[in-house]
Amino acid sequence: MSREATSVEQPLVEGCKALGWAAVKVGMEGLPDRLVLYAAGRHFWVETKRRDGRLTPAQKVRIPWLRARGETVFIPASRAEVVALLRVLG
Repeated sequence: MSREATSVEQPLVEGCKALGWAAVKVGMEGLPDRLVLYAAGRHFWVETKRRDGRLTPAQKVRIPWLRARGETVFIPASRAEVVALLRVLG
């Protein structure tokens, strides 16, 4: 993961922790970076990207597959997008 993408993922993890949520790192190819557990039985996925970042070929398959099954997947590309996302959801 690039340094810029890490700079997007770090505020996500810290923001989730401040809200009492868990941002679990997922390591399976094609799945988004984090599974955010925010309430009993409630979750969403987050794939952090730098502004010019592209989804991998596996992510181009897996993310639509998740969404087709009713999963929510966010793809923020900046710290500001992460902050806005957590503000709206938190």
